[in-house]
Amino acid sequence: MQRATRHLAGAAGIRQFLELASPVLDFDRAVEMYKAGGVTLVPRSRARVERLFDGFDLLEPGLVWPPDWRPELGVGEVRDEGTPVPLYAGVGRKR
Repeated sequence: MQRATRHLAGAAGIRQFLELASPVLDFDRAVEMYKAGGVTLVPRSRARVERLFDGFDLLEPGLVWPPDWRPELGVGEVRDEGTPVPLYAGVGRKR
């Protein structure tokens, strides 16, 4: 995966962005949920996901749970604080 993101970074033009979400190691239940659905995934530690952004500057708020990336809600939306999301998400701008 890291080789793939390096390839993308090399091919990206000026002001190109990388958007990435990755399953996390620190949420064991996620692996079982996906496996039960017939999906094979490769969970990663936070440090390993951050390395995927080599060659990119992470935009604020950085590498976080997806609901924390843009926590503003639309009209009539309610955030469910009780449902964890087993992913890290981030957006990086090519250096």
